[in-house]
Amino acid sequence: MNKYQKTLIREKKLNLMIILLLVIILSIFLFPIFSKIYKWGIGDWDHNLEYAAVAKKTIINYQQFPLWNPYISGGVPYIAHPLWGPFLSLNLIITLFFSEVIGIKLSILIHLLVGMFGMYLLSKYYKLKNSIPLLLPSVFMLSGFYVSHLTTGHTWVLMIAFIPYVFLFYLKSYYGKRNIIFTSIFLALMLLAGTHIFLFTSLFLLIYSIFKVVESKKITAIKILLAIFIVAALISSIKLIPNIDFLIKQPRYTKYYYSGYSLNTLYRGLLDRDQRYFTERDLGPFYNGIIGEKGEHTFITGISHAWDENGAYIGLIPLALFLIGIPLLWKKHWPLILTSFIFLWLSFGHRAPISIWKFFQLFPIWNMVSSASRSILVFIFCLAVIDGLTMQKLCQLFKKRMKNKKTIKIIASLIVFFVVFDLIIVNGQVLKDAFIIPPLNITPNKEFSQTSKHYRYSNLTLMYDYPNFLKNEGKVNAYIEITTKVYAVPRESENYKGEVYLQNTNGEVSYAYWSPNKLVVNVNISDEGYVVVNQNYDKGWKTKNGRKVESFNGLISTKVYPEDKQITFYYLPWSFVVGFMISLLSITGIVIWWWRSKRTKKLKLAENL
Repeated sequence: MNKYQKTLIREKKLNLMIILLLVIILSIFLFPIFSKIYKWGIGDWDHNLEYAAVAKKTIINYQQFPLWNPYISGGVPYIAHPLWGPFLSLNLIITLFFSEVIGIKLSILIHLLVGMFGMYLLSKYYKLKNSIPLLLPSVFMLSGFYVSHLTTGHTWVLMIAFIPYVFLFYLKSYYGKRNIIFTSIFLALMLLAGTHIFLFTSLFLLIYSIFKVVESKKITAIKILLAIFIVAALISSIKLIPNIDFLIKQPRYTKYYYSGYSLNTLYRGLLDRDQRYFTERDLGPFYNGIIGEKGEHTFITGISHAWDENGAYIGLIPLALFLIGIPLLWKKHWPLILTSFIFLWLSFGHRAPISIWKFFQLFPIWNMVSSASRSILVFIFCLAVIDGLTMQKLCQLFKKRMKNKKTIKIIASLIVFFVVFDLIIVNGQVLKDAFIIPPLNITPNKEFSQTSKHYRYSNLTLMYDYPNFLKNEGKVNAYIEITTKVYAVPRESENYKGEVYLQNTNGEVSYAYWSPNKLVVNVNISDEGYVVVNQNYDKGWKTKNGRKVESFNGLISTKVYPEDKQITFYYLPWSFVVGFMISLLSITGIVIWWWRSKRTKKLKLAENL
């Protein structure tokens, strides 16, 4: 066994030990969630559980892609919705094997483990030693930003697990084209699960690349970034193209025109050890200012949004290490430091004396992001990396002045241990509020129907959509992030004619088969007329015999004739077909290129030998 093989074996053993240690840390950290494994979540968890459940039911029960969601607002596109994340993500894969309630909790554990290991790998890239590599994953993945959003049901926050991999392979892209592929894959995984983290990560790479161009006086960084974005777009076309098509037809403009940290909320968010503002106390006294005209719109005081958009606890030591690291690391790592300050500035949103957040909200997609304070995510990521580099630098400086080197290692280990312990104690407490609602025992209806009925089961959740899904009901007045005009008629209305009915003709009509993406209708009429489905019309709906699907008062309909006995509607938008083909061809092309490059490398190695 040569020296290289021994090093590889040692590295594998070390990685396994780190994974084991991370699992132990996460077991303690996530105990408040898994101790309530069957309970439902507060805040936004209700409709996020429904989104996961709709995708699972469509795949398992009907063997279909989740292209259409009939359970929300009279029927809306599913995969095309830019803010719905379960499709083609780890969330969905896990949920397919478990119930959505248990599956999402296992997904939290897996994403945290993946993210922490990614930060550990990033620390190894920077050649951090001893206990310092544990500092990066703890500060970033156990931060208050993560738990605050997670507790209130913002499932998009799970995708921060891929940020360290995107940055790691981006840095490695300067030394090999293969790493461009890896960067693109992780960036695509973000986009497939929703747009939030993808947007902030893409902006982070762009700003950092610009600083790298200034530093190197070469445009290599921009070339690499352009290649990354192109490959990521090609891989994720299955969702990206439907997203674009959806937003062209249905643009979203945020209703929150004023957002961002004040100095007061930033201080409390980063350093206040009491972060439990969800169920244990009245938020009122904390709200010096809130969204709207009554809010205190100053840079110093006031609050935008609820505490889930402001909590970001990291603690005093990580913040102190970051501040110490600015002068210590400036010469070598100024692009990363400056990038962190850009995102800190962005997090002040409209409150900043000179607001760059206003500038970004002029652009499409960015005008969908309602909360400027979410920019703090990238600041915390940069801070975690800088903390590790600062600890390493301080250890090196003290080693030159102190004779006993073991003392320095012990002190560094104690600092890392205290930071991890502090984050578990403070932010782990917040997770106690996440899943505390006893589940309802609901018997589903045999047939699907549209309703306006609410199942108000707790005052700790903002929506009541999940029980409707379990009841096999579509909720016409459900909450949806991008407002959609509803034409479907609830069964409680005097205008309700059924889930499928005839228009301008007499006879009989009924479902022979019902599923989210495919509807088979039996027809028996004497004169020509229309079959109308009580769901919102979308251009993606077609009929099997090629007959045109039209909008009748905003509902799905098609013309029928006396000779028709059965009409089959199916939902298959062109944007999905085109996106699917581009993704398939792109992935095939990457696999072929990868195989050929590997084969070429082996041949060259054989020639040299």
